[in-house]
Amino acid sequence: MVREPTITVITKADPQAAVLALGGEMFPGQPGTVVATRSAFVRDNREAVAKLVALHVKAVDAVRNDKARAAKAAWEFIGKGLIEESVLTEALASPSSKFISDPRYIVEAAQRMQDFQTELGIPSSAAPAAQAFDYSFYDAVIGKVAELK
Repeated sequence: MVREPTITVITKADPQAAVLALGGEMFPGQPGTVVATRSAFVRDNREAVAKLVALHVKAVDAVRNDKARAAKAAWEFIGKGLIEESVLTEALASPSSKFISDPRYIVEAAQRMQDFQTELGIPSSAAPAAQAFDYSFYDAVIGKVAELK
């Protein structure tokens, strides 16, 4: 399993390389990379978590609305010297890249993944995946955005 921008780097380096299946085809709704914090951090740093969630929502919106600008920003801060900006632009537009800020989107798939891992014995037991999510931060950000419109 490979994520972007690695898929784009590989297919550019070897035009014979091909994607056999997208992650969502192998595991529908699968959560890829997520932003998460530990509950103790949330308890002790609510303002920082609120800011993190707000910035995450803003970043997802930026990627959705202007992939070229988002790629340029990503290249400036994390890609410069490692990868071409055009590769990041292409990777952000790839069908392998889906940027979603609403945590509710991944709960069902996270539960299915957790059930599968529990079946394998990793972990031996687990709480319901929905208990891992605190929607209040996201809901507050979305409420502020709605108020501005």
